[in-house]
Amino acid sequence: MEQWGLVSLLSPEDLAKIGARCLNAALSIDSEDISTASQALEILVAQQLAKVDADDPVKLVEEAIRYVLRQERWQFDITLTPKEDGTRLSLSNPNGAPVPLAIHVSNRGKTPSFWVMQDNRLVQGGHAYKIPIQAATSLKQAIAEYITQHDVGTIRPFG
Repeated sequence: MEQWGLVSLLSPEDLAKIGARCLNAALSIDSEDISTASQALEILVAQQLAKVDADDPVKLVEEAIRYVLRQERWQFDITLTPKEDGTRLSLSNPNGAPVPLAIHVSNRGKTPSFWVMQDNRLVQGGHAYKIPIQAATSLKQAIAEYITQHDVGTIRPFG
């Protein structure tokens, strides 16, 4: 009982339902890698509990990006640039060629929104994310695609 806490009070059916819902939530974050997705889900829950709009959204996005970079073992740095309508968190690559990708944290509206950018254009059209880990996961996909399409051995993401 001590090890499982309140979970031990659940029926096997309820435990299975909760497990399935958590798995579905994790898969909606990243359907390719359930292990990474479940860890991302933990970050998402922590961020939701902290209320993104009450905390510093730039810091939350930076933490989410660092998490994704660490998971992929990419050695990129993050550069913060204040903009008129928010802050841009750009990737910098001290080990090789530039990777012109970033997340723009917009402070327009009632709650912050997060836009994945390549140079000064939106990567995914007009879609903004409301949760930092979703934006960071989208950035991860954009990085992987950029490396696949543009790397001739000069980006060196692993250092």
